[in-house]
Amino acid sequence: MIPVEKIAGGTLGNLLYYVAIIGVLLVICTIIRLKVSFLRKAFIPASLLAGILGMILGPHVLGVIPADMMSSIGAIPSHMITIVFACMMLGVKKSENTSSMMHDAAAGLGWLWSNSFMQVGVACLLCAFLFTPVFGVNELFGSLFEIGFAGGHGTAGELVGSFAPGDRIGAIERNCLFGIFGTLDAPPEGAAVETASADAVRTGSATILSTVAGEDVRAYTVDISRVYHDGGCTRFLITVTDPDLLAATGGIVQGMSGSPILQNGRLIGAVTHVLLSDPAKGYGVSIDDMLAASAAQDKAA
Repeated sequence: MIPVEKIAGGTLGNLLYYVAIIGVLLVICTIIRLKVSFLRKAFIPASLLAGILGMILGPHVLGVIPADMMSSIGAIPSHMITIVFACMMLGVKKSENTSSMMHDAAAGLGWLWSNSFMQVGVACLLCAFLFTPVFGVNELFGSLFEIGFAGGHGTAGELVGSFAPGDRIGAIERNCLFGIFGTLDAPPEGAAVETASADAVRTGSATILSTVAGEDVRAYTVDISRVYHDGGCTRFLITVTDPDLLAATGGIVQGMSGSPILQNGRLIGAVTHVLLSDPAKGYGVSIDDMLAASAAQDKAA
């Protein structure tokens, strides 16, 4: 059976809205390119100009386009590129001669292999024959070039921890959109915290608890920028304001998912996502939704 995920009406509407914004930027920059001869002589495409204009209108400069919208727009190219490549050969007349087709296929493979070699092989060879023996650079330095292509701007940072296989604390029974559910072998250390209903969540100051360095759990200040009540679920946009956390990680990174969010001393939810366009911002899920999912799990069992 083909896996199909239900798309909410609001999500589809936002997608069409974001595509329309991209279209408007492209039209504006196409007109600019037609009016400015230098841009045509320099072979600067309208798409590049549209990207620059979008960046200027984004949250880091003028703030016309909000960060959450920029994050959604930034996720579109990874899917649209499939359509672009699928349509590249439309209208191109190709010879049915077998030798001609083999020549084109070999040229395509050679181009792909040469790109891979330039991306990975050259850096590793330079590291093996120059950087390491001459300058004493660590051998792993050669992999940084390849990692830079796959990562870099637009990817989330990550906290890396160590795990002790023998230290069992419980059993996981379910993993869903609202968290991981299971049973603990023993009650966790520390005092219990009162929970707050989704209706009690307000915009303003809050706190997240997270382990960023070592094993100590620290409290960091955040701001609840917006509360969303959509489709029976509650989520909220959070902005990291704590200077220590911003200095250490730049905001929210992978590995901080599940960090408790407290407001006025009560548990309101947990961190779930980070905005790739602005790592200082991310999303949280309501504890109400997590408890409801837990109750549904118990009932199903």
